Amino acid sequence: MVKDDIISFDKAGGRIVDINFYNKIRLDPDQKEMAYVNWFVPRNIFMKIVDAISIANKYEGKFKPIIKCFRFIQKPIFIFKKLLININLFYKKAGYTEPIEFVEKLKKINFHGLEIKVPLRSKEYLEYLYGSNWKTPKKNYHWYKDGSSTIIR
Repeated sequence: MVKDDIISFDKAGGRIVDINFYNKIRLDPDQKEMAYVNWFVPRNIFMKIVDAISIANKYEGKFKPIIKCFRFIQKPIFIFKKLLININLFYKKAGYTEPIEFVEKLKKINFHGLEIKVPLRSKEYLEYLYGSNWKTPKKNYHWYKDGSSTIIR
């Protein structure tokens, strides 16, 4: 298993909730400290296919009908995936960076009956991450490809 900076859980209705844990890093010795959250993503298209087939029974992605056809090899593919993870061939590191001031000062808000903490300058934070059009959902947005503050290692 890999150790990244996220805890995820499924909520009723199929929603996934992610809680991220940030670290302080300097991308360049001459730059100021940034907040960084580290995740692991499949290294390439082959690893993405292995990942999808390894969870074929639960897979709900774009290629669901195709992936479901491979349920009969799910278990050996899952074992293969674990082997690739153990020898550090499966994942590459990816994560968001943002100015530390966005995550240091927080405020409490009520979100659908749940009191949560969000960055004090929430709108600026969202604009930094997603651009000036952050209120408009992007149908095919991929955080690690399209995010302006993403680092892939």
